[in-house]
Amino acid sequence: MILSVLLAKGYPGLQYMIHELVATTLWEDRANFKPKEMPFPVRSLSHPFHCGFDAWFYMGLGGIQPTVEYPGFKRFNLRPVFVKQLNWVKVDYECDYGMIRSHWKRSGETIEWRVTVPPNTSATVQLPALNSVRLNGRVVPRAKAGASKVVTFTIKAEAHFIETR
Repeated sequence: MILSVLLAKGYPGLQYMIHELVATTLWEDRANFKPKEMPFPVRSLSHPFHCGFDAWFYMGLGGIQPTVEYPGFKRFNLRPVFVKQLNWVKVDYECDYGMIRSHWKRSGETIEWRVTVPPNTSATVQLPALNSVRLNGRVVPRAKAGASKVVTFTIKAEAHFIETR
């Protein structure tokens, strides 16, 4: 749904606000302020509660998610959403331990995903149980038939290459 709002053409889509209204922030009310017709807005032109999209970029598309049990990203989850409308995503997040990276791209039917886990941390990776998952060139075993529809495994601090089909 978020991607639909971001990509929607015309009102109330964000493309309308950015391209038609020439906005540089997220406005409280896109409909009632027309910069070419009005000297000033009636409502706020910088409305932070409309800015939740950035969290979705990190936590949804990039899949970088903190855990309640280990605050500060000592341990964290990597659970990206590989939306069909996008061919690639690059998300970097600087935590107290260093840089967390989640970069994926679509290559035909394959998702090529490069992740970096900073020193002294670990990440739990969760991916849909598709046809196959490889971690650094090795096949990740799938759950037995009838079990979970998610492949889950833990990775330690370093750069990793994950492929899924």
